[in-house]
Amino acid sequence: MSSSLRLLCPLRDDGWTDMKNAQLLTGRSQSGTYKLLNRLTAEKMLVKFFVSDFNKNIWGITAAGIAFSWNDGVPPVYRPHFEPRKIKPLMMNHHLGVQKARIIAKEAGFSNWVLESFLPHGLLKKPDATCISPDGRRISIEYERTIKVTKRYRVIISAYLQMIKAGFCDEIHYLCDTESFASSLSKVFSSINEVSVMGTTVRLNDRHISKFRFYTLDQWCKNSINQCGFVNESRVQ
Repeated sequence: MSSSLRLLCPLRDDGWTDMKNAQLLTGRSQSGTYKLLNRLTAEKMLVKFFVSDFNKNIWGITAAGIAFSWNDGVPPVYRPHFEPRKIKPLMMNHHLGVQKARIIAKEAGFSNWVLESFLPHGLLKKPDATCISPDGRRISIEYERTIKVTKRYRVIISAYLQMIKAGFCDEIHYLCDTESFASSLSKVFSSINEVSVMGTTVRLNDRHISKFRFYTLDQWCKNSINQCGFVNESRVQ
């Protein structure tokens, strides 16, 4: 696949990227990535946009870029082009984190990546993305940057356990920026002993909580394949 397609194909789903992730997508040096971004911008495949809140440039895919991206052989479907006015500065780091997870997953042999915006309606909880691990596990992805209140995690655990029972996924992987955050988040989950499922209180055990796995973003795929990570850390102490 050409460098242009390696960049444009994921962007038809993701919409936009920054310099760091573009470099990961293309496998080029920083200067080589800049040249590619500038060329695709000149060819109207991408549009460059400066985000003043972050003092950085991002590149979004145009309608022409989406059309060209289907040269990868995937059957064309509707995808919206990048619109700068829809950028939400507060969500930029989250977007880039999920995008980096996708890049890491592809390199590790994970497949069938589907972003939240393309998942079916009516789910009890929409993950940030879903994918299939190399050994066939259906994974729901959550990129977590802040810890929510315990009450919210009770609702999330209940929703995901019901979705596992319904066959939507096999595991939920929480991806975090640091090891200490992943460990702290794991302890929050392990501290929850019961949840409400359709009005009935369900006592949680290790089998339930083991479906929720916690990793640093950079070590996720390697540890996931090896069945490592922060799982039930506080329950086994």
